[in-house]
Amino acid sequence: MIEKSIKTDRGNIYYWINENNSSNAIVFLHGLTVDHTLFNMQVEFFSKDYKVITIDLPLHGKSIGYNDFSIDNVASDLAKLIENEDISRYAVVGQSAGGYFAQQLANIDSKAACFIGVDTSPLGKDNYKSLDLFWVKHFSSFASFYPYNYYCKISSKQSSVTDNGRKNMYNALVKLGKENMLVAADKIYNSFATHDNVELKCPVLLVYGDCDKVGYVKKYNELWSKSKNYPIEIIPNAGHNSNYDNYSYFNEIVNNFIKKII
Repeated sequence: MIEKSIKTDRGNIYYWINENNSSNAIVFLHGLTVDHTLFNMQVEFFSKDYKVITIDLPLHGKSIGYNDFSIDNVASDLAKLIENEDISRYAVVGQSAGGYFAQQLANIDSKAACFIGVDTSPLGKDNYKSLDLFWVKHFSSFASFYPYNYYCKISSKQSSVTDNGRKNMYNALVKLGKENMLVAADKIYNSFATHDNVELKCPVLLVYGDCDKVGYVKKYNELWSKSKNYPIEIIPNAGHNSNYDNYSYFNEIVNNFIKKII
Protein backbone atom coordinates (compact mmCIF):
# COMPACT_ATOMS: atom_id res chain seq x y z
CA MET A 1 0.00 0.00 0.00
CA ILE A 2 1.22 3.49 -0.90
CA GLU A 3 0.83 6.22 1.70
CA LYS A 4 -0.66 9.44 0.36
CA SER A 5 -2.43 12.51 1.71
CA ILE A 6 -4.83 15.18 0.58
CA LYS A 7 -4.55 18.76 1.78
CA THR A 8 -7.87 20.38 2.66
CA ASP A 9 -8.78 23.75 4.17
CA ARG A 10 -9.45 21.93 7.43
CA GLY A 11 -6.35 19.75 7.57
CA ASN A 12 -4.49 16.93 5.87
CA ILE A 13 -6.11 13.51 5.52
CA TYR A 14 -3.78 10.54 5.16
CA TYR A 15 -4.72 7.43 3.26
CA TRP A 16 -3.25 4.27 1.79
CA ILE A 17 -3.96 2.90 -1.67
CA ASN A 18 -2.85 -0.21 -3.53
CA GLU A 19 -1.47 -0.34 -7.08
CA ASN A 20 -4.45 -2.02 -8.72
CA ASN A 21 -5.40 -0.19 -11.96
CA SER A 22 -9.10 -1.01 -11.68
CA SER A 23 -11.47 1.96 -11.82
CA ASN A 24 -13.66 0.18 -9.25
CA ALA A 25 -12.68 0.63 -5.62
CA ILE A 26 -13.50 -0.22 -2.04
CA VAL A 27 -13.11 2.57 0.52
CA PHE A 28 -12.76 1.47 4.15
CA LEU A 29 -13.60 3.88 6.99
CA HIS A 30 -12.70 2.88 10.54
CA GLY A 31 -14.53 3.62 13.76
CA LEU A 32 -13.81 5.83 16.75
CA THR A 33 -10.29 5.65 18.30
CA VAL A 34 -8.83 3.15 15.82
CA ASP A 35 -7.10 3.86 12.50
CA HIS A 36 -6.62 2.50 8.99
CA THR A 37 -4.94 -0.67 10.33
CA LEU A 38 -8.38 -1.93 11.40
CA PHE A 39 -8.69 -3.14 7.79
CA ASN A 40 -5.33 -4.89 7.53
CA MET A 41 -7.14 -8.19 7.09
CA GLN A 42 -9.13 -6.89 4.12
CA VAL A 43 -6.37 -5.27 2.05
CA GLU A 44 -4.76 -8.33 0.48
CA PHE A 45 -8.05 -10.12 -0.13
CA PHE A 46 -9.75 -7.26 -1.99
CA SER A 47 -6.62 -5.97 -3.74
CA LYS A 48 -6.87 -8.76 -6.29
CA ASP A 49 -9.95 -7.24 -7.93
CA TYR A 50 -10.30 -3.68 -6.69
CA LYS A 51 -8.50 -0.51 -5.93
CA VAL A 52 -8.42 -0.46 -2.11
CA ILE A 53 -8.29 2.70 -0.02
CA THR A 54 -7.87 2.74 3.75
CA ILE A 55 -7.94 6.07 5.57
CA ASP A 56 -6.92 7.61 8.85
CA LEU A 57 -10.09 9.61 9.45
CA PRO A 58 -9.68 13.17 10.78
CA LEU A 59 -8.77 13.29 14.49
CA HIS A 60 -7.20 9.81 14.20
CA GLY A 61 -3.83 8.33 13.28
CA LYS A 62 -1.78 10.63 11.07
CA SER A 63 -4.83 12.83 10.39
CA ILE A 64 -4.99 14.27 13.92
CA GLY A 65 -4.94 17.95 12.95
CA TYR A 66 -8.36 18.90 11.56
CA ASN A 67 -10.41 22.06 12.10
CA ASP A 68 -14.15 22.76 11.79
CA PHE A 69 -14.97 19.11 12.33
CA SER A 70 -18.35 17.67 11.39
CA ILE A 71 -19.55 14.49 9.73
CA ASP A 72 -20.64 16.52 6.70
CA ASN A 73 -17.30 18.31 6.36
CA VAL A 74 -15.35 15.07 6.62
CA ALA A 75 -17.58 13.36 4.05
CA SER A 76 -17.12 16.29 1.69
CA ASP A 77 -13.33 16.06 2.01
CA LEU A 78 -13.43 12.29 1.52
CA ALA A 79 -15.37 12.80 -1.71
CA LYS A 80 -12.58 15.12 -2.89
CA LEU A 81 -9.98 12.50 -1.93
CA ILE A 82 -11.78 9.89 -4.02
CA GLU A 83 -12.15 12.34 -6.90
CA ASN A 84 -8.36 12.72 -6.95
CA GLU A 85 -7.97 9.01 -7.68
CA ASP A 86 -8.98 7.35 -10.95
CA ILE A 87 -12.19 5.82 -9.62
CA SER A 88 -15.47 5.51 -11.47
CA ARG A 89 -17.48 3.53 -8.88
CA TYR A 90 -16.77 2.38 -5.36
CA ALA A 91 -18.20 0.53 -2.38
CA VAL A 92 -17.87 2.37 0.91
CA VAL A 93 -17.44 0.26 4.04
CA GLY A 94 -17.90 1.97 7.38
CA GLN A 95 -17.21 0.30 10.72
CA SER A 96 -18.91 1.62 13.87
CA ALA A 97 -18.61 5.46 13.87
CA GLY A 98 -16.95 5.16 10.47
CA GLY A 99 -20.37 4.08 9.26
CA TYR A 100 -21.70 7.60 9.90
CA PHE A 101 -19.14 9.16 7.58
CA ALA A 102 -19.74 6.37 5.08
CA GLN A 103 -23.49 6.98 5.03
CA GLN A 104 -23.05 10.70 4.45
CA LEU A 105 -20.43 10.03 1.77
CA ALA A 106 -22.79 7.64 -0.02
CA ASN A 107 -25.50 10.28 0.32
CA ILE A 108 -23.53 13.03 -1.46
CA ASP A 109 -21.34 11.17 -3.96
CA SER A 110 -22.95 9.55 -6.99
CA LYS A 111 -19.85 7.38 -7.48
CA ALA A 112 -20.70 5.49 -4.30
CA ALA A 113 -22.31 2.33 -5.68
CA CYS A 114 -23.16 0.72 -2.33
CA PHE A 115 -22.77 1.04 1.43
CA ILE A 116 -21.70 -1.73 3.81
CA GLY A 117 -22.32 -0.92 7.47
CA VAL A 118 -20.15 -2.90 9.86
CA ASP A 119 -21.24 -2.93 13.51
CA THR A 120 -22.63 0.56 13.01
CA SER A 121 -26.08 2.17 13.19
CA PRO A 122 -28.18 4.59 11.12
CA LEU A 123 -27.13 8.22 10.79
CA GLY A 124 -29.84 10.59 11.95
CA LYS A 125 -31.01 11.73 15.37
CA ASP A 126 -34.63 10.75 14.75
CA ASN A 127 -33.61 7.08 14.83
CA TYR A 128 -32.75 7.21 18.53
CA LYS A 129 -34.30 7.75 21.91
CA SER A 130 -33.39 11.00 23.67
CA LEU A 131 -31.68 9.07 26.48
CA ASP A 132 -29.41 7.28 23.97
CA LEU A 133 -28.41 10.64 22.46
CA PHE A 134 -27.75 12.05 25.93
CA TRP A 135 -25.25 9.28 26.74
CA VAL A 136 -23.58 9.67 23.34
CA LYS A 137 -23.18 13.44 23.75
CA HIS A 138 -21.59 13.01 27.18
CA PHE A 139 -19.46 9.95 26.43
CA SER A 140 -16.16 11.86 26.55
CA SER A 141 -17.05 13.39 29.93
CA PHE A 142 -17.60 9.97 31.47
CA ALA A 143 -14.57 8.45 29.72
CA SER A 144 -12.31 11.19 31.08
CA PHE A 145 -12.62 9.79 34.61
CA TYR A 146 -10.97 6.47 33.73
CA PRO A 147 -7.17 5.99 33.95
CA TYR A 148 -6.22 5.73 30.30
CA ASN A 149 -4.35 2.45 30.49
CA TYR A 150 -7.41 0.88 32.11
CA TYR A 151 -9.67 2.45 29.48
CA CYS A 152 -7.51 1.03 26.67
CA LYS A 153 -7.64 -2.48 28.13
CA ILE A 154 -11.40 -2.42 28.76
CA SER A 155 -12.21 -0.94 25.34
CA SER A 156 -10.01 -3.46 23.57
CA LYS A 157 -11.62 -6.36 25.39
CA GLN A 158 -15.10 -5.03 24.67
CA SER A 159 -14.43 -4.44 20.97
CA SER A 160 -13.01 -7.82 19.96
CA VAL A 161 -13.15 -11.47 20.94
CA THR A 162 -9.81 -12.47 19.39
CA ASP A 163 -6.32 -11.72 20.68
CA ASN A 164 -5.26 -10.13 17.39
CA GLY A 165 -8.38 -7.97 17.24
CA ARG A 166 -7.86 -6.76 20.80
CA LYS A 167 -4.19 -6.06 20.13
CA ASN A 168 -5.05 -3.96 17.08
CA MET A 169 -7.56 -1.93 19.06
CA TYR A 170 -5.25 -1.52 22.05
CA ASN A 171 -2.31 -0.36 19.94
CA ALA A 172 -4.44 2.23 18.15
CA LEU A 173 -5.78 3.59 21.45
CA VAL A 174 -2.33 3.84 23.02
CA LYS A 175 -0.99 5.60 19.93
CA LEU A 176 -3.92 8.03 19.91
CA GLY A 177 -3.52 9.04 23.55
CA LYS A 178 -6.13 10.11 26.06
CA GLU A 179 -6.41 13.77 25.08
CA ASN A 180 -6.88 12.99 21.39
CA MET A 181 -9.31 10.18 22.21
CA LEU A 182 -11.50 12.53 24.23
CA VAL A 183 -11.44 15.18 21.51
CA ALA A 184 -12.34 12.64 18.81
CA ALA A 185 -15.17 11.15 20.86
CA ASP A 186 -16.61 14.55 21.75
CA LYS A 187 -16.59 15.92 18.20
CA ILE A 188 -17.79 12.77 16.45
CA TYR A 189 -20.57 11.94 18.87
CA ASN A 190 -21.86 15.51 19.08
CA SER A 191 -21.98 15.76 15.30
CA PHE A 192 -23.73 12.40 15.17
CA ALA A 193 -26.30 13.32 17.85
CA THR A 194 -27.41 16.46 15.97
CA HIS A 195 -27.32 15.12 12.40
CA ASP A 196 -30.48 14.91 10.32
CA ASN A 197 -31.60 11.54 9.00
CA VAL A 198 -29.88 10.25 5.87
CA GLU A 199 -31.90 8.33 3.29
CA LEU A 200 -29.60 6.14 1.24
CA LYS A 201 -30.45 5.54 -2.40
CA CYS A 202 -27.76 2.94 -3.09
CA PRO A 203 -27.81 -0.78 -2.18
CA VAL A 204 -27.02 -1.46 1.49
CA LEU A 205 -25.66 -4.43 3.42
CA LEU A 206 -25.67 -4.46 7.22
CA VAL A 207 -23.18 -6.58 9.13
CA TYR A 208 -22.49 -7.13 12.81
CA GLY A 209 -20.66 -9.62 15.00
CA ASP A 210 -22.70 -12.13 16.96
CA CYS A 211 -20.73 -11.21 20.10
CA ASP A 212 -21.00 -7.43 19.65
CA LYS A 213 -21.82 -5.94 23.06
CA VAL A 214 -21.08 -2.30 22.28
CA GLY A 215 -24.10 -0.08 22.93
CA TYR A 216 -27.25 -1.21 21.15
CA VAL A 217 -25.64 -2.17 17.85
CA LYS A 218 -27.59 -5.39 17.49
CA LYS A 219 -30.93 -3.79 18.31
CA TYR A 220 -30.49 -0.84 15.99
CA ASN A 221 -29.27 -3.02 13.13
CA GLU A 222 -32.29 -5.26 13.40
CA LEU A 223 -34.64 -2.25 13.49
CA TRP A 224 -32.77 -0.63 10.61
CA SER A 225 -32.94 -3.79 8.53
CA LYS A 226 -36.64 -4.23 9.22
CA SER A 227 -37.64 -0.62 8.51
CA LYS A 228 -35.63 -0.31 5.27
CA ASN A 229 -35.70 -3.93 4.16
CA TYR A 230 -31.90 -4.04 4.10
CA PRO A 231 -30.19 -7.44 4.04
CA ILE A 232 -28.29 -8.23 7.21
CA GLU A 233 -25.45 -10.66 7.89
CA ILE A 234 -24.33 -11.78 11.34
CA ILE A 235 -20.63 -12.64 11.60
CA PRO A 236 -20.06 -15.68 13.85
CA ASN A 237 -17.38 -15.66 16.52
CA ALA A 238 -16.89 -11.91 16.20
CA GLY A 239 -17.29 -8.83 18.34
CA HIS A 240 -17.70 -5.15 17.52
CA ASN A 241 -14.64 -5.17 15.25
CA SER A 242 -16.13 -8.11 13.38
CA ASN A 243 -14.11 -7.52 10.21
CA TYR A 244 -10.94 -8.21 12.21
CA ASP A 245 -12.21 -10.99 14.49
CA ASN A 246 -13.55 -13.22 11.70
CA TYR A 247 -12.03 -11.66 8.63
CA SER A 248 -12.34 -14.68 6.35
CA TYR A 249 -16.12 -14.92 6.85
CA PHE A 250 -16.46 -11.15 6.62
CA ASN A 251 -14.42 -10.90 3.42
CA GLU A 252 -16.47 -13.54 1.66
CA ILE A 253 -19.91 -12.09 2.41
CA VAL A 254 -18.82 -8.55 1.59
CA ASN A 255 -17.17 -9.67 -1.63
CA ASN A 256 -20.28 -11.60 -2.66
CA PHE A 257 -22.38 -8.49 -2.10
CA ILE A 258 -20.06 -6.06 -3.86
CA LYS A 259 -19.40 -8.15 -6.96
CA LYS A 260 -23.11 -8.05 -7.81
CA ILE A 261 -22.94 -4.24 -7.95
CA ILE A 262 -19.53 -3.14 -9.23
